Amino acid sequence: MNGRPSSGIRGALAPLSLVLGSSLSADRLRTFAALLLYPLAFLESPFIGFILKLATDGAVAGSAARLGLAAGALVTVLCLFYMVDQGAWQICLDLEDRIGIVIDGRIMNALNSAKGLEIFERPEALDRLEALRERGWMLSRAMYLLPMNFADLVRASATFILLASVHPLLLLLPLFAIPSLLLDSSSEERVRGAEEAGLGGLRRARHLYDLCLSPAAGKELRVFGLRGEIFKRHRAEWMGLHLRTMGIRTGSAGRIVLGRLCFAAGFAAALGFIAWRVSTGASSPGQLVLVLALASQVSMETRATFEMIDWTRWIGRIAGHLLWLEETARGASAVPSNGPVTPPDRLADGIVFDGVSFRYPGSDAWVLNDVSFRLPAGHSMAIVGENGAGKTTLVKLLCRFYEPTRGRILVEGQDLRAMDVEEWRSRISASFQDFHRFQLTAAESVGIGDLPRLDDETAVLAALERADASEIPGRLPRGLRTRLGASWDNGAELSIGQWQKVALARCLMRTAPVLLILDEPTAALDPQTEHSVFERQARAAAAGTAECSRGAITLIVSHRFSTVAMADRILVVDGGRIAEQGTHRELIAAKGLYARLYGIQAAAYKM
Repeated sequence: MNGRPSSGIRGALAPLSLVLGSSLSADRLRTFAALLLYPLAFLESPFIGFILKLATDGAVAGSAARLGLAAGALVTVLCLFYMVDQGAWQICLDLEDRIGIVIDGRIMNALNSAKGLEIFERPEALDRLEALRERGWMLSRAMYLLPMNFADLVRASATFILLASVHPLLLLLPLFAIPSLLLDSSSEERVRGAEEAGLGGLRRARHLYDLCLSPAAGKELRVFGLRGEIFKRHRAEWMGLHLRTMGIRTGSAGRIVLGRLCFAAGFAAALGFIAWRVSTGASSPGQLVLVLALASQVSMETRATFEMIDWTRWIGRIAGHLLWLEETARGASAVPSNGPVTPPDRLADGIVFDGVSFRYPGSDAWVLNDVSFRLPAGHSMAIVGENGAGKTTLVKLLCRFYEPTRGRILVEGQDLRAMDVEEWRSRISASFQDFHRFQLTAAESVGIGDLPRLDDETAVLAALERADASEIPGRLPRGLRTRLGASWDNGAELSIGQWQKVALARCLMRTAPVLLILDEPTAALDPQTEHSVFERQARAAAAGTAECSRGAITLIVSHRFSTVAMADRILVVDGGRIAEQGTHRELIAAKGLYARLYGIQAAAYKM
C-alpha cells in the first residue's frame, strides 16, 4: 500500500515536511537542539580512536607528556560526550511526547474535518488508521531517529576520514559490508511489505481483542460460550501475520550470514595489511591501534548509513498514511468553487427532496431510488417503514453525513450541497437511535448539545425536562456533577433508557433549530414515555414558540404508530421509495402499507 498522496519530488519531501513541521509545532527550540546535539554526540568513537592512536604513539616513543595529554583528552572527551549524549536524549524524550500530541491531533482533525462519514466506511482508510495505531510511534520518534541516523552518517564520515589518513586502500573496507546490508535491507523491506499487506488481519485481531475487553460484548460471549472461539480466531490472525514475517526472515538468514562472513574476510585483510606496514616501518603502532578501533565499526557505520535510508523510507511510508487521510478529508470537505451558501436562519417554504437516489460507497445496491417529497416549513413530519427501507438514510442525507448519489436536496430553493456544512449543522439538531454514551459529567453529557451554553445549568435542566428526564440528576450521587460511566472512580452507570434520555436532552439543548431530527430517539423507552416526550414537543410547536416563528420542521422516525399519528404528515418508505404519504387518517383510509403495518402493531398491543 503506497502511503504517499502524490508522486515526484513533492511527494517524496511531503513526509519529511510532515515530520519537521510537527516537531517545530510541538517545540521549535527543542527541535533545533535535537538536530544540533545528536550529531555531536555520535562523534565520540572517532575522537576516542584518535586519542588512542596518540596514546599508543606516545607510549612507543616513551613520551610521558604525550601520554598525559592523551589521558587528559580522553577523560575530557568522555565527560563532554556523556553530557552531550544525556542532554540530547532528554530533549528527544521530551520532544517525542510533544510530537505525539501534535500527530494525534492531526489524525483526529483529519478524520473529523471530513464533512461526512464515508471515510469511516472505506477499508483503505481503516487499514491506514490501523497502520498509524501500530506504527504511529515512529512519527513521534522521528526527531530522535532522524537526527540519530544523521549523526551516524557524520560519525561514519569521520571514521572513513581517519582510516583514509592511515592508508587510502582502507576505504575499500566498507565495500565488504555492502552484501550483508543489501540482504538485510531486502529482508526488512519484504517483512514490512507483508505487515502492510496484513493490515486487514491486524484490524480483525484488534477487533477480537476489543471484544474480550468490552462489557457490552461480554454478556453474549459468556452466554454463547464464545471465549475459546474468540481466542482461537485472535491467535490465528496474529500467528498468520507472525508466520509470514518469520518465514521471510528465516529464508534470508543463510544469505545474511554469508554476507557477514564477507565483511569478516575484509576486516581480517585490512588488519593484516596494516600489521605488515607496521612491520616494515611504513605505519606506526598507533595507526594499527587506530585501525583496530575503527575498522571493527566500519560494518556498523555502513549499516547505519543504510538504516538511515531504510528508516527514512519507513517513516515516509507511515507519514504517507497520515498525509493520505488529510488529503482525503480535504477532498471530502471541498466547497463549491463560487464559495458556500449561508443556510437560512428560518424557513418559509421548507425542504424538498428532488429525485434523490443514494447508494453507500463501495456498494452497487440502491438504498434510495428516485425519492421526491417535501417537508413543509412549520410542520411535524414522520417517517415510517420496515427495517432496511431507507428511513435512517434519509436522515443521514439531511445531516449531510453523505451526499445524494443522484438528485438534489433543496432548502428554501437552494441546493443543500452548496451550503457551508458546519453552518447548516449549527441550525439543526438531532437525536439518533445509535446514540453515543459520552462519559462526561451528567451536565456536560447534556450541555455539549449546545456548546455556548455548556456550563448553563439552568439550560441543562430545561433540556432534561423537555426530554422527560428531570428525575435523572436526583438519582445520581453528585447530581449533575456526577461523571457517567461505572469505569470511573465515583462514576455512575445509567440504564439504557436513562442513557437514551440523556441523548435526547442533549438534542433538545438547542431550543430553536430550523430542523429537529428525532431518529428513533426513544426506542429504549416505554411507549408511554415516548408518547409523553413527543406530545410535549407537539404542544411547544403549536403554542407559538421560537420553533414555530422560525418555520422549524420536526422530523420523527419511529416504529411506534401511536407516536407517528401525532405528526402533521407521514411518509411511508418501502424499498428505498416513498410508497405513501398523507395524514394518519388519510393513510388508514387508503388501506395500503401504512394501514397494514398499523394494524399489525395494534393487534400486537391487544394481545
